[in-house]
Amino acid sequence: MNHVDGVQHKPWRATDAGKMLVGKEATEANFKQADEAEMKNVKPLEHNKFKVELGSRAIVRALSMAMNRNNIYVAK
Repeated sequence: MNHVDGVQHKPWRATDAGKMLVGKEATEANFKQADEAEMKNVKPLEHNKFKVELGSRAIVRALSMAMNRNNIYVAK
């Protein structure tokens, strides 16, 4: 994988994160592990390294929001 989900010009499915979450409890700790699984092979270019952190935050936030649609997740 050399793209970053959610920060590309077109959407890509976070398949590694999805596989990691199967059968797991919906917790922030598991969301962060899923993010690590998804982002481990990302190879940013020199001018877009910031997208790795942006992508990581987007994955954890999206999963947290999906888990509890009534509350907005605020990263700490």
